[in-house]
Amino acid sequence: MSWLEFFSSLSTALAWPSATVLVVFYLRDELRGILKSLRITKLKMKDFEAEFLEGVESAEKDLSEPNTRSIVVDEPISESKRELLEANPNYAVLDSWKEIEDNIRQISIKKLSSPTAYTTRRHIMALVNAGELTPEVGSALEELSIARNRIVHETDYKLSKKAASKYLDLAADVAGLLVKLLT
Repeated sequence: MSWLEFFSSLSTALAWPSATVLVVFYLRDELRGILKSLRITKLKMKDFEAEFLEGVESAEKDLSEPNTRSIVVDEPISESKRELLEANPNYAVLDSWKEIEDNIRQISIKKLSSPTAYTTRRHIMALVNAGELTPEVGSALEELSIARNRIVHETDYKLSKKAASKYLDLAADVAGLLVKLLT
Protein backbone atom coordinates (compact mmCIF):
# COMPACT_ATOMS: atom_id res chain seq x y z
CA MET A 1 0.00 0.00 0.00
CA SER A 2 1.46 3.29 -1.04
CA TRP A 3 1.15 6.61 0.79
CA LEU A 4 -1.34 7.80 -1.76
CA GLU A 5 -3.57 4.75 -1.24
CA PHE A 6 -3.24 5.12 2.53
CA PHE A 7 -4.38 8.77 2.52
CA SER A 8 -7.15 7.95 0.08
CA SER A 9 -8.57 5.21 2.32
CA LEU A 10 -8.09 7.41 5.40
CA SER A 11 -10.04 10.29 3.83
CA THR A 12 -12.79 7.87 2.78
CA ALA A 13 -13.00 6.50 6.34
CA LEU A 14 -13.12 9.97 7.89
CA ALA A 15 -15.51 11.61 5.41
CA TRP A 16 -18.82 10.66 7.08
CA PRO A 17 -17.71 11.29 10.67
CA SER A 18 -16.29 14.68 9.64
CA ALA A 19 -19.46 15.59 7.79
CA THR A 20 -21.52 14.60 10.83
CA VAL A 21 -19.40 16.74 13.15
CA LEU A 22 -19.72 19.73 10.80
CA VAL A 23 -23.50 19.34 10.51
CA VAL A 24 -23.85 19.09 14.29
CA PHE A 25 -21.64 22.15 14.71
CA TYR A 26 -23.65 24.28 12.27
CA LEU A 27 -27.03 23.11 13.60
CA ARG A 28 -26.10 23.15 17.30
CA ASP A 29 -28.69 25.78 18.31
CA GLU A 30 -31.53 23.94 16.59
CA LEU A 31 -30.33 20.64 18.03
CA ARG A 32 -30.26 22.12 21.55
CA GLY A 33 -33.90 23.09 21.19
CA ILE A 34 -34.82 19.63 19.94
CA LEU A 35 -32.88 17.91 22.72
CA LYS A 36 -34.43 20.19 25.33
CA SER A 37 -37.92 19.27 24.17
CA LEU A 38 -37.02 15.57 24.16
CA ARG A 39 -36.08 15.72 27.85
CA ILE A 40 -39.73 16.05 28.80
CA THR A 41 -41.01 12.57 28.20
CA LYS A 42 -44.37 11.12 29.06
CA LEU A 43 -42.85 9.49 32.13
CA LYS A 44 -41.31 12.74 33.34
CA MET A 45 -44.61 14.55 32.86
CA LYS A 46 -46.41 11.94 34.90
CA ASP A 47 -43.76 12.15 37.63
CA PHE A 48 -44.03 15.93 37.62
CA GLU A 49 -47.79 15.85 37.91
CA ALA A 50 -47.57 13.22 40.65
CA GLU A 51 -45.13 15.43 42.60
CA PHE A 52 -47.35 18.48 42.09
CA LEU A 53 -50.47 16.62 43.27
CA GLU A 54 -48.55 15.12 46.18
CA GLY A 55 -47.74 18.63 47.39
CA VAL A 56 -51.34 19.78 46.98
CA GLU A 57 -52.66 16.69 48.78
CA SER A 58 -50.20 17.27 51.61
CA ALA A 59 -51.48 20.84 51.95
CA GLU A 60 -55.06 19.54 51.86
CA LYS A 61 -54.22 17.09 54.65
CA ASP A 62 -52.72 19.89 56.75
CA LEU A 63 -55.86 21.96 56.31
CA SER A 64 -58.12 19.08 57.30
CA GLU A 65 -56.55 18.75 60.76
CA PRO A 66 -59.19 19.18 63.50
CA ASN A 67 -57.79 22.44 64.89
CA THR A 68 -57.52 23.92 61.38
CA ARG A 69 -60.77 22.73 59.84
CA SER A 70 -62.83 25.18 61.87
CA ILE A 71 -60.89 28.26 60.72
CA VAL A 72 -60.51 27.45 57.01
CA VAL A 73 -63.11 29.16 54.87
CA ASP A 74 -64.66 26.96 52.18
CA GLU A 75 -64.46 29.36 49.24
CA PRO A 76 -65.57 28.58 45.70
CA ILE A 77 -63.15 29.24 42.86
CA SER A 78 -63.94 32.65 41.35
CA GLU A 79 -65.25 32.88 37.81
CA SER A 80 -62.14 34.74 36.65
CA LYS A 81 -59.93 31.93 38.01
CA ARG A 82 -62.12 29.33 36.27
CA GLU A 83 -61.63 31.19 32.99
CA LEU A 84 -57.87 31.24 33.58
CA LEU A 85 -57.99 27.53 34.37
CA GLU A 86 -59.63 26.82 31.02
CA ALA A 87 -57.22 29.05 29.10
CA ASN A 88 -53.96 28.12 30.86
CA PRO A 89 -53.86 25.88 33.97
CA ASN A 90 -50.27 26.88 34.79
CA TYR A 91 -51.12 30.57 34.79
CA ALA A 92 -54.21 29.95 36.93
CA VAL A 93 -52.02 28.32 39.60
CA LEU A 94 -49.48 31.15 39.44
CA ASP A 95 -52.24 33.76 39.71
CA SER A 96 -53.79 31.99 42.71
CA TRP A 97 -50.44 31.85 44.48
CA LYS A 98 -49.83 35.54 43.77
CA GLU A 99 -53.10 36.40 45.54
CA ILE A 100 -52.14 34.27 48.55
CA GLU A 101 -48.64 35.73 48.61
CA ASP A 102 -49.97 39.31 48.57
CA ASN A 103 -52.36 38.55 51.45
CA ILE A 104 -49.62 36.90 53.52
CA ARG A 105 -47.41 39.94 53.07
CA GLN A 106 -50.20 42.36 53.99
CA ILE A 107 -51.17 40.40 57.12
CA SER A 108 -47.57 40.10 58.27
CA ILE A 109 -46.90 43.80 57.77
CA LYS A 110 -50.21 44.88 59.32
CA LYS A 111 -50.28 42.57 62.33
CA LEU A 112 -46.58 42.09 63.05
CA SER A 113 -45.00 45.18 61.46
CA SER A 114 -42.75 42.80 59.54
CA PRO A 115 -40.25 44.33 57.15
CA THR A 116 -41.55 44.43 53.58
CA ALA A 117 -38.29 42.89 52.37
CA TYR A 118 -39.13 39.54 54.00
CA THR A 119 -39.58 36.61 51.66
CA THR A 120 -43.00 35.02 51.61
CA ARG A 121 -41.64 32.04 53.48
CA ARG A 122 -40.29 34.29 56.20
CA HIS A 123 -43.63 36.10 56.47
CA ILE A 124 -45.36 32.72 56.89
CA MET A 125 -42.92 31.67 59.60
CA ALA A 126 -43.38 34.99 61.43
CA LEU A 127 -47.17 34.62 61.32
CA VAL A 128 -47.00 31.04 62.64
CA ASN A 129 -44.54 32.02 65.39
CA ALA A 130 -46.80 34.91 66.44
CA GLY A 131 -49.83 32.60 66.57
CA GLU A 132 -51.65 34.38 63.73
CA LEU A 133 -51.57 31.17 61.68
CA THR A 134 -51.65 27.61 62.96
CA PRO A 135 -48.62 25.44 62.17
CA GLU A 136 -50.89 23.35 59.91
CA VAL A 137 -51.90 26.39 57.86
CA GLY A 138 -48.23 27.42 57.69
CA SER A 139 -47.32 23.94 56.48
CA ALA A 140 -50.15 24.00 53.91
CA LEU A 141 -48.94 27.36 52.62
CA GLU A 142 -45.43 25.97 52.31
CA GLU A 143 -46.71 22.97 50.31
CA LEU A 144 -48.73 25.22 48.01
CA SER A 145 -45.63 27.35 47.50
CA ILE A 146 -43.53 24.30 46.62
CA ALA A 147 -46.17 23.06 44.17
CA ARG A 148 -46.26 26.50 42.54
CA ASN A 149 -42.46 26.53 42.33
CA ARG A 150 -42.53 23.26 40.40
CA ILE A 151 -44.50 25.00 37.69
CA VAL A 152 -42.22 28.02 37.63
CA HIS A 153 -39.04 25.97 37.31
CA GLU A 154 -40.38 23.37 34.85
CA THR A 155 -41.18 25.92 32.16
CA ASP A 156 -42.02 23.47 29.37
CA TYR A 157 -44.63 21.58 31.35
CA LYS A 158 -48.35 22.19 30.91
CA LEU A 159 -50.25 21.19 34.02
CA SER A 160 -53.51 19.28 33.59
CA LYS A 161 -56.76 21.09 34.32
CA LYS A 162 -57.59 18.47 36.95
CA ALA A 163 -54.39 19.06 38.93
CA ALA A 164 -54.66 22.82 38.58
CA SER A 165 -58.32 22.72 39.66
CA LYS A 166 -57.38 20.85 42.82
CA TYR A 167 -54.75 23.50 43.57
CA LEU A 168 -57.23 26.32 42.90
CA ASP A 169 -59.83 24.79 45.24
CA LEU A 170 -57.33 24.64 48.06
CA ALA A 171 -55.87 28.06 47.26
CA ALA A 172 -59.37 29.60 47.33
CA ASP A 173 -59.97 28.15 50.80
CA VAL A 174 -56.64 29.45 52.09
CA ALA A 175 -57.22 32.84 50.45
CA GLY A 176 -60.59 33.04 52.23
CA LEU A 177 -58.86 32.40 55.56
CA LEU A 178 -56.23 35.04 54.83
CA VAL A 179 -58.83 37.62 53.83
CA LYS A 180 -60.62 36.90 57.12
CA LEU A 181 -57.35 37.59 58.95
CA LEU A 182 -56.90 40.88 57.10
CA THR A 183 -60.20 42.27 58.39
